[in-house]
Amino acid sequence: MRKSIKTYSVAALAAITIAAQTINIIPAQTVSAAAAQTISSKVVRLSSNSTLSIRDAQFLMQEKGKVLAITVTITNNDNKELDLLDYWLKIKTKSGRTFKTNMTEADKSKSTVAPKSSVNITYYSVIDMATKLTDLQFQILKWDFSAANYERTLGVITYPSTQSDRAAPFQAKTILFGNTKLRSAVKQVSISQDSTSAYMTVSLLAENVGFQTTDLSKLSLFLQTESLSIYNVDTSQIANVVVQPKERKIVTVTASIPLVSAKKALSLVLASNDEASKVMLPLGAFALPIVKPGAATAVNQSKTIYLSGEPISTKIDSTYSAVNEDNRDVTVSYTLTNNGVAAITVPGLEMSIKTKDNVQYPLTFTPDEKKLLPKTSRTITLTGQVPNAVDMNTSQLIVSTAATDKGKGYVLGNYALSVKSQDGNITKPFDYNGYSIKVNRIERTPLENDDLLVADLTITNKSTISKSIPNLSGYFVVNGVKVDAAQTKQQVLDNAISIAPGSSYNMVVYTKIPYTSTIGTVNFVLTEKVDANNDKSLYQFTSGGVNEIVSVPLTSSYEITNTGHKSSVRVIKNAIYGSDNNKLFYSEIELTNKEVRSAASVQLAGYLKNDKGEVLKVTFSTSKTKLSPSGKQLISGTAKLPASFQSSAYTLYLGQAINLGGDNENAELGLIKPVAYGLGNGITDSTKTDFNNLTVGDYTLSFRQFNAFLNVSGGFDVLGIKLQLNADVKRNGIYEDVTDDHKLIIEFVNQDSNKATYSKVLSFKTGEQGTVELREGTGMPVTITFDDPDVQNIVQSYEKYRINIYDSIQDNKLLIASKELRWFTLSD
Repeated sequence: MRKSIKTYSVAALAAITIAAQTINIIPAQTVSAAAAQTISSKVVRLSSNSTLSIRDAQFLMQEKGKVLAITVTITNNDNKELDLLDYWLKIKTKSGRTFKTNMTEADKSKSTVAPKSSVNITYYSVIDMATKLTDLQFQILKWDFSAANYERTLGVITYPSTQSDRAAPFQAKTILFGNTKLRSAVKQVSISQDSTSAYMTVSLLAENVGFQTTDLSKLSLFLQTESLSIYNVDTSQIANVVVQPKERKIVTVTASIPLVSAKKALSLVLASNDEASKVMLPLGAFALPIVKPGAATAVNQSKTIYLSGEPISTKIDSTYSAVNEDNRDVTVSYTLTNNGVAAITVPGLEMSIKTKDNVQYPLTFTPDEKKLLPKTSRTITLTGQVPNAVDMNTSQLIVSTAATDKGKGYVLGNYALSVKSQDGNITKPFDYNGYSIKVNRIERTPLENDDLLVADLTITNKSTISKSIPNLSGYFVVNGVKVDAAQTKQQVLDNAISIAPGSSYNMVVYTKIPYTSTIGTVNFVLTEKVDANNDKSLYQFTSGGVNEIVSVPLTSSYEITNTGHKSSVRVIKNAIYGSDNNKLFYSEIELTNKEVRSAASVQLAGYLKNDKGEVLKVTFSTSKTKLSPSGKQLISGTAKLPASFQSSAYTLYLGQAINLGGDNENAELGLIKPVAYGLGNGITDSTKTDFNNLTVGDYTLSFRQFNAFLNVSGGFDVLGIKLQLNADVKRNGIYEDVTDDHKLIIEFVNQDSNKATYSKVLSFKTGEQGTVELREGTGMPVTITFDDPDVQNIVQSYEKYRINIYDSIQDNKLLIASKELRWFTLSD
């Protein structure tokens, strides 16, 4: 009988396990004392050395109904085991109504309590909706065959009217979870809403004060109103969270609830699933403060959020807005500072701007996969567009975690925006992080198929220490329309790795535009590169339009002042080579290295413009030869002139070249920092009438003592014409490098009606096939033969002939000297 009765008592003893605390053992007669303030302080003696107390009692509404879970703690201070099969628990109302009590599946195996130890047992019961905790009595019974009904009441515990079943907002409470103790508390609550729902975000302390590791993925959470309406809480953020003994973490959970419920008192209920009975057992309830959708965090103020259990200070550093044709570009700098003690992985975030009308516009950024270390900060640059009509100063930045396949995202915070006027006239510099940034000019130069729009910038270090070169760029706003920033590029023109205090460096930002574009106004928006995909807008320089290119006289040199490339460029000669249908513009340039050590010369670019506004690209010769300090180089600039390209007043635009793309040989070159040389009468078209002091490249030549006669072989065979002369050939040594190959052509034209004409190439190189070598020296004899066996049939008169000397480049030639001489006569 005892055995069967004990078996029944085990079933009856099914209903008691929630959380553990230290048990204060007090005499049994004090159980009903009015002075008791908490249910756990009410103790029933099971024997002289063993006691029972109710650790916790909690309601959770669910599919089975209003489930009450209670946890009892049984303490055995005896020296022998305590047999639990002699005791059981009844749940009754004060009016005598009894509820079926069930023990959790996990606790059914607990039949004894070892000496000097305690056990916790959890029971649950389905209670009617009208019954409150204070209406219940927990009756502790023992089998007694000498008593009526074979049971004796050891004590009755009632729930104190002064005790709440919920921990107060932000107050910690220790619950039993699995085989350990978990100290929890609500740390932060925030709420946002739309037209139908409220979205609540709760940061919860999870501190393992037990001795075994606990897996929070087995924890269920619910929001519950006082009327027991229940809402699921998204626990995807704790799906992989494990808390070691003595470890403390703060986790974040979210829930979506109706707007009407958001205005009511809510509790966060922690629960575990009793799989055998399919019942959610409430472990502990935490009252939430009644919160309203918070006012946005004020400008220049920080907001603390919890990520991976660490307190993270967040704030908006700056907001920039640039108005375009229909939309405005928005750049927001958002900073996170890890004030915790452990590195965290910043979760996927979603950012948007919410207007006062609750319309949201997404912002983009490049995630940083690196961990955020303790006591360090990370600034995220957010970019996007909103309509021009949006008032940014009444809008907010909304920061949320990104939704995943495990759950929805949740709001981390909302922040007030304040857009300051970050623009000014191009004539004034912009100060930023110890730098002074000035736009010197905005210029427009032609390419073959497009035009190049260029902003010339000087960045000065205004601090007292050396600073790195900032990664700056920008984009243009033409006639109020933004030019695609993705097509804008930049190039630093100085060779430097840092900027000394008070020093500057020079750079250009440029983009292609259709040459047909008409520019009324052009503004330049300065940006800073944040990462490979994102730029942060800093400032807008306003300008009336494109700067006119500065005109300078031909006698002025063009100075290049960039560090590592300092040079002086001088235009020596301009000429038109060739015939009417095959003309070549030629400009001869002298470049001097102004650096204190050897350096490669700066590549030049330019174009020729006539008085009709037509332009032709001028191509400048290049060389890999480095020039020594003060060394000079002779450079050729050429442009083929179509027959239609006529003018009485050419202008040469000359400047530095930048590579717009392609390898060195096929690179497209752009023109920056140009000056304009009005050529006017500066084009050489006169021809010398003598052969003295002719200049070709780095040589000065004089020819004299010409003598022309027939070239006869064997006394009878006429092979052609032989021309003998003396040449003074001097290499001036002015230039260390001549970048283009000039050829000298001598032409013989007989002065009769047939005008028999012959020519030869004179070369300064030895052994060049098909040419006549000119050797350096004074009075050097030169013999030139013009082979033509039919010469006697062509030449009608042997009285006079004309010698023409041409400077030839790219198969176009310029007549530089011409004189009529007599046959068979030694003459100058």
